[in-house]
Amino acid sequence: MLKGLIPISIKLIIIMGITFLIHLSVSYNFKPDFLLIQSYLINIFLVFISFILLLILNKKINLIITYLSTIFIKVLVYFIFFYPIFYQDGVLYKEEFMIFFIPYFAGLISEIFSFKKLF
Repeated sequence: MLKGLIPISIKLIIIMGITFLIHLSVSYNFKPDFLLIQSYLINIFLVFISFILLLILNKKINLIITYLSTIFIKVLVYFIFFYPIFYQDGVLYKEEFMIFFIPYFAGLISEIFSFKKLF
C-alpha cells in the first residue's frame, strides 16, 4: 500500500504546484494571498487523506460510496472554513469561489487518474 502511495503523492504535489503557479500568475500577479495558499494546502491534505481512505477501504466498502464520501468531506470543508470568510460582505464573487475550487478540481483530476492506474 505504501509503495503505491508515494508516487501518487509526488504526482499530486507536482500537479498542485503547477496549478498553484498558474493560478497565482493569472489571478494575483505572483503576489500570494493567504487564503489561496491555505486553500492549496488544505486541498493537498484532503486529497492525500482521500488516497489513504480509498486504498484502505477499497475492498471493505464499495469504492463508489467511499469516493463520494471523500467528495462530500471536501465540500463540507469548503462550507465550514471558506464560505463564511468569502460571504462576509454578503456577496460571493467568482474569484473567491475559485480560490477553493480550482485546487479542488486539480486534486480531483489527480485523484481520478491516479486511481485509474491503481485499479
